[in-house]
Amino acid sequence: MAFARPVAGGPFAALRSMYVTEFNADVARVALREKDAAGWREEAILPFRRATATDLWAGRLVPSRHNTSAPDMVFNAFRAEPPAPGAAQIQR
Repeated sequence: MAFARPVAGGPFAALRSMYVTEFNADVARVALREKDAAGWREEAILPFRRATATDLWAGRLVPSRHNTSAPDMVFNAFRAEPPAPGAAQIQR
């Protein structure tokens, strides 16, 4: 996806999910990889507010009583510029 103008001064994306407890939620935890970071950062979803990430995982570590079919979600390959022709494709 490419935008006519860069997104500046605000969030690029927001996710909405149901959360009551760790075992009664669509998403209970988030893990993300930030540019030039040595590894992944992981935390509970409620205290998480924002990040500048190249990759993001949102999901659960334990089964949910609310929605047992809610999948973990992975968003990746965020970058400031579109990839060059012939560059590696997004990992699925």
